[in-house]
Amino acid sequence: MRAFLWVLALILASTGAGAAQETRKCAGVAPDSVWLSIGPAYQDCEVDKPARLRGSEPRLDLDPVRLGSDSSCKRVTLVFVVDPRGSVELASVRTMASDHPELEAAVRATLAHLKYAPARKAHYPVRQVMEYSRAVATPQVAAFPIKVIHYPTDRLRADPPRPRPKSC
Repeated sequence: MRAFLWVLALILASTGAGAAQETRKCAGVAPDSVWLSIGPAYQDCEVDKPARLRGSEPRLDLDPVRLGSDSSCKRVTLVFVVDPRGSVELASVRTMASDHPELEAAVRATLAHLKYAPARKAHYPVRQVMEYSRAVATPQVAAFPIKVIHYPTDRLRADPPRPRPKSC
């Protein structure tokens, strides 16, 4: 009898430890009531296989000069729902953070072109809340005067090289 209770205690302890390992923290944003009115929308920790971007990100239709010349990174973070087919539900898009309105508009214009491998729960595709960020480095303008060097032949030398824009 004691051996049976000992084995039972070991089994219960091992299954309790396994259940504790399965829980993981959610990295995404919790769905709000508007997203849930269409149907269930899950966070990344609530699905068996989270949604992931397929292919490359679309090119932004944006003139970087219009972002300014303060030599910094401009960022946009959006939150939206990816449907069971892997498309972005455009009605669900919300802005979490934005450094520049033109960059935000350019990123929003590309959302329809994003394709995802849909999230799966119990082997079925489901809706998932995603957080999407893009960053763009603004061009750096040369802040030094051009110096002309006169040589005996009065030839002008080439301008000094311009600094390259920082990458984000």
